[in-house]
Amino acid sequence: MRLLRIYGDTLIATVSDSAIVSFILLAPIVYAFFYPQAYRLQVARHVPVAIVDADRSSLSRRIERDSAAAPDLTLTAVTGSPAEAGRLLAAGTVAGVLTIPVHLERDVRRRRQARVVIFGNGAYPLLNSTTSAAFAAIVQNVNAGIDIRMREAGGASRSQAVAQRAPLTLTLERLFNPPSGYANAIIPAVGVLIVHQTILLGVGVAIATRRERGTRGRYRLSRFLAEAAAFATFGFATTLFYEGFELTSWDLPRTGSASTVIAFAALFALATTFFAMALGALFDTRERVAQIVVPFSIPLLFIAGYSWPAQALPGLLGAVRWLVPSSAGILGLTQIAQMGAGWNDVVPEVLDLAFLTLGFGGLAFIALRRRSARRPLSALDRG
Repeated sequence: MRLLRIYGDTLIATVSDSAIVSFILLAPIVYAFFYPQAYRLQVARHVPVAIVDADRSSLSRRIERDSAAAPDLTLTAVTGSPAEAGRLLAAGTVAGVLTIPVHLERDVRRRRQARVVIFGNGAYPLLNSTTSAAFAAIVQNVNAGIDIRMREAGGASRSQAVAQRAPLTLTLERLFNPPSGYANAIIPAVGVLIVHQTILLGVGVAIATRRERGTRGRYRLSRFLAEAAAFATFGFATTLFYEGFELTSWDLPRTGSASTVIAFAALFALATTFFAMALGALFDTRERVAQIVVPFSIPLLFIAGYSWPAQALPGLLGAVRWLVPSSAGILGLTQIAQMGAGWNDVVPEVLDLAFLTLGFGGLAFIALRRRSARRPLSALDRG
């Protein structure tokens, strides 16, 4: 009964503190609605481009028509001046330029190899990739049409010409992210990171607040575990909110077992809570927690091995990333929830979270017990 009373008192004290509840409950909900808005279109569409047409032939005009009709592109300028196109690209008016050389159609009719060149803005990799892929598909389509007509002129039927042109048919199946959308790729991982950071902020502020106000009496293990369970409840709830409501509302891939997601989410929330309690014990003011935690959000996403390949990380970062629960949480939950992985597939992540739970749990208890001051109890310490 004493443990339940401490658990309940901690829940009440947490939701009674506006700063703590804004971090641990309100922030995840607000992020869930506003963060994905930027990626609702999934892929870049209507990217502005220009074409330098030095040929002015029927073939070059066909390339222009196909470019204007491409859903990923918006043809904003057709010019004969490479310098003008270069100025548009440098000014950011267009994100890509396709140059058509002089005598393109003549060389094609004479069966000489002609070359078109695509220029992209490498400062924006996503736009550069979109324009390059769209222009390349247009040129390949035009090239295929020319080749088929040449084969028909040689006496082949339409079906024979098509078969000769492409004797092998390629079917591309994109697993786990069928539209190759940015939302499908980034929102599940960022959602886990948001939960991780809001737990660190909320619980860290709660623990730092205790140090500000001071405590008295012996800090018992039973009280520590009951408080940790209360804090972890919030993290567990927000994790399930993201893995359930968020993925469903944005129609993101969800192929994992619900029971596996729930069990892994509980382990992730507990490890993150102990990490937050150990971190909060280092600070004597609640403001310091946000100053330390917030700047590390983006680096934590990169070192998790999700948005950036883990194999490309320097050796030290590759090892340090496993000391933060967000790395195992992001990899484990995305594999389970989006890719349908089972326990056998996430053994390294499970072991890492179990190790962090024990390690940070022990460190947090020792630090909090040693730093308990002999002053009146705060609301979080009653019991």
